[in-house]
Parts: sequence; structure tokens; C-alpha cells
Amino acid sequence: MKFSLFAAALASTLLISACGDDTSSNPPLSGDKKDPQSTEKDSTKTPGTDSSQSGTQSGKDQAAGDFTRTGTYTVDEANNLLMVAIDDPTEKACVAEGENLVWKSIPFYTPIDTSKYEFRGDTLIVYDFDDGIVGEGQMFVGGTPGKLDGTWRLTDCEVDEETRETECYEGETRYREVTYTFSNGTISSTLKPHLDLYVADRDDFTNSALMTQIYNFLNGSDRGIYPNTIFENDPSSIKAAIATYDITILEQTKTHEVFEMNGKNYEVTIKKVAITPATNGLFMGNGDLELQMDVSDGTSVCNLNHVVRNVDESLCKDEYAGNIRIDDDAEDSNDVQYSLAYRYEKTTYDQFEDCLGSL
Repeated sequence: MKFSLFAAALASTLLISACGDDTSSNPPLSGDKKDPQSTEKDSTKTPGTDSSQSGTQSGKDQAAGDFTRTGTYTVDEANNLLMVAIDDPTEKACVAEGENLVWKSIPFYTPIDTSKYEFRGDTLIVYDFDDGIVGEGQMFVGGTPGKLDGTWRLTDCEVDEETRETECYEGETRYREVTYTFSNGTISSTLKPHLDLYVADRDDFTNSALMTQIYNFLNGSDRGIYPNTIFENDPSSIKAAIATYDITILEQTKTHEVFEMNGKNYEVTIKKVAITPATNGLFMGNGDLELQMDVSDGTSVCNLNHVVRNVDESLCKDEYAGNIRIDDDAEDSNDVQYSLAYRYEKTTYDQFEDCLGSL
């Protein structure tokens, strides 16, 4: 698998999440076990987390730096071709070699990548260009019309070279600002994540898809709980579930709810939600998530303690191997296959579902 400088900042997944892992569709691994009805604090500390913290965290509470790549470029103006060479075409990754996990450099980016470009009014369009075939193009604004040198900002729109149709995806750049700066043969790409905006748009957790799943589960109609969906606002499904199951909301805030269903009262408490961006500045499905949540029927309490992290150097150790997902079919930019250790999960997910089933 190869990534260009443009693809690196625009792709929905990067090196350590390029295998398509998504805990919203795949149940996570089981980490250390604990009694699902116990209210005792988990004494086992997950690397890189503070088990003493409580409450929800917004993006302002978590430092999210900019992500930058640099390189050089040349232009074939006659054919509207842009050739970019990345300064460092490697990425650090955790690789499973035999029985051991090794932190090492992997060839990742295309050494010299060619794109086709054009100016359309005040917009710069950069197209995928592979083996002479022109693909979709990303649209940029902010620079000088007709002049490549300068700083160009990614928009929410893309254009198809064949149909010339433009498609826009509202909100794509609200949570991440991507810019490319061209200057005398050098290029830099910068991705700035806006984690505070991402969280602010999704912090009504009792109106999330996860809350709908809890309604469904407790009613016995659907036994699936997916922690990542805590950030998916889903008011229409909430409304439908309330009507279908004749639910009465007795108390509600963004992180706490008491409701009556089937003649029984339940209490849901979101104790902690924390996210950080992945290495490319993207969020759910790629970044790190920590969720602590309790569900009670007044007699028993079900605890969910869920931590999912991309594997960085601190986690690339044999002692954590039992909690790490490995993709044995990963390929570097030279098409050499290797085993990528990419996702750390420590969770009481299975115990939490078993406990909910007993309420």
C-alpha cells in the first residue's frame, strides 16, 4: 500500500489505522476481567491513561497538535503535472516479528508521487494520477489564482475529471483544517485538528446511537453495544425507540438519564468520555477513545470501562500483546507484506453486555 503526500493528509486512515479497524462494527477484544456488577474502581492502570480522572473531557482539555509533512516538488506546466517527493517516506510502526513486537521504520509513502492539477477560477484542483489514469480531484482555495506558489486550503468539495461534476461533503473540514504551502520547489502539508468543535457537536451523549442501543438491549430486541457510537448523535432513533418501547424519561442531562421502560426504572451515567486524534488528526474509528459508563436498575450496576488506543511506541511491548490487534496482511510502499500491530484494546465490554442481559 502506498500513500502520497496528498493522500496522507486526506485519507480517512493512516498507517496505524489503515487496516480498517472499527469497533462500531467489530466487538473489541477482552482485556483484564472484573465483576460486571462490581462498583469497585479498576486498579489496573492502562498505559497512557489516568485512571483517577472522572467526568467528560472536551477537546480544550486535550492538547491536539498540528501534523506536518514536508517535501520538494517540480512542475510540468505543459502537461499540468505536479511531482512531489516526500522528505521522509517512512513511518514508525509496531511490527510483530515472531513472538515479539518491534517498533521500527516502515517504507510508507510513494517516494515520488505524480498528480495532475488545474486552476478553475480561484480554485486549485489536484487530481489522483496513477499509471496515466486521472481520478478524483481535491479542491483547494486561498492561494493566488493561476499560481501554484502560496498556501492553499482544502475545501469540502471534490471534482470528477471525467464528468466534471463537483460533490461537496458538508462538515468535512470543520473538524480538521488541511493546508498545502508551495514555495520555490518546497512543499509542506499541515493538518490542524479542531477537537473542541468535534466534541462540542457531539457531547449530548444521552441522545447518541449508543443510548439507542442500550434501549434496544434492555428491551431484548437487539443485543449489540458499540462504544464508539457514543459520538454519533442519533435523535431520530432515540425518538423512535422511546415511542416503540413506551419509555418515560424521568431525568436527563447530556451525561445522565433515568428512564422507565416495561414497568422498571433504569439509570445511565456517563462517567468519562475522552478522545484524542489519530496521527493524521482524524477522530472516531482512528483516534483513541476512553469511555466509562454505568447502567443500573436500582439493584445491580453494570460497569463499562473501555479503552481503545492506536499502538504507539509506549504500547509496542510484548507485555501488551494480548490486548493488541494484528493485521498479518499489511503491506509497505514496496508491496512487502508484514504484520502490523495497530490497535490496543482493554475493555469490560463482554462483562458489560452479560450484565445488561441480567437486568
